[in-house]
Amino acid sequence: EDGNVDAGKAMGLYGLGQIGKGMWAKPDAMAAMLHEKSGHPLTGANTAWVPSPTAACLHSLHYFQVSSKECFEKRKRGPWCVSGSAPGGLFRVPVACSASAEVETKLLALGGIEEVTSEVREAAQAILGYVSRWVQLGVGCSKVPDLRNVELMEDRATLRINAQLLANWKLHGVVTENELRATLVEMAEVVDAQNAKDKQYESMIVNGQVRGDGGKGQIAFETAVSLIWTGEEAPNGYTEEVLHQGRRRVKSVVAGSPAVM
Repeated sequence: EDGNVDAGKAMGLYGLGQIGKGMWAKPDAMAAMLHEKSGHPLTGANTAWVPSPTAACLHSLHYFQVSSKECFEKRKRGPWCVSGSAPGGLFRVPVACSASAEVETKLLALGGIEEVTSEVREAAQAILGYVSRWVQLGVGCSKVPDLRNVELMEDRATLRINAQLLANWKLHGVVTENELRATLVEMAEVVDAQNAKDKQYESMIVNGQVRGDGGKGQIAFETAVSLIWTGEEAPNGYTEEVLHQGRRRVKSVVAGSPAVM
């Protein structure tokens, strides 16, 4: 995000376009957002994402309190933003000295096995939490509880990010297919528990196994898996085709007629 502002300064973008900061993803934590998100205009950014109209109104107050233009003009360009060169400090590409060290090198570059395991669990749970409601109930952008049961804004953009993360790590051997499948089953049980009070929701897991009855729960799980396993071929990583196939399958099950794919 600092790179966005540095690049905007290098290009003389202020007043001509949006120089952005990231999303506040907790729709129910407005007091915390009001306290913390003032940091965005203080860095010189002139726009930022918020999860609701209420959040937008509150965040607009920050731009009355802080002159983002003055902050932008006072900002010194970051060390990575050098005219005519790539952002060298922004990316860290894993490089192995031998084939046998390849996976270990990737894991170390990504923060170690514990960090990778945590990221895989978080991404898998977020995918299943969003997809299960989208496919089963037709609910799109909404609050989805994370592993700590904090409700976060999830939509097809966050779904795309998480699905592409896991597809990429599977492709490059950071996580194996078996490890990923086991994590998806584990996280599906978590998502089922989080939706247990919703009478329209059908669980994805029964007795530790993915449902095999062809119902809404099984279709939801298979859709989430498909987003990851077909992620390498998906144009730009878009999720719409797989999501709509899953939703059509559920509608056909409810209607008792074959799905038109």
